[in-house]
Amino acid sequence: MSAVVFDKLKSLQLVSNPLKVRDDGEFLIAMNESMELFYFKDTAKDMLLKVIESKPTVQELLDYLLSEYDVSKELLIKDVIQFVRDLQWQRLISMKCVIN
Repeated sequence: MSAVVFDKLKSLQLVSNPLKVRDDGEFLIAMNESMELFYFKDTAKDMLLKVIESKPTVQELLDYLLSEYDVSKELLIKDVIQFVRDLQWQRLISMKCVIN
């Protein structure tokens, strides 16, 4: 099931929407437009920083994480899908179609 969802999302570009972001050393703190604060640590921090810095596609984010972490692709696909969904609900990222 995750592979089907990933296949539909992989070419979409991730765009960060936080009102403010602060790297506090151990944590990345992000605030959305509703002034809600979210704290990210470890892999989640790395993933959000990658989205903020380079606006990757979902596939590019997966490829980056596969090169950085020793984890199976199938597990990482599930984690990336869940992470993207969570950030969308928190209004910290959006996705847009990239036309080449």
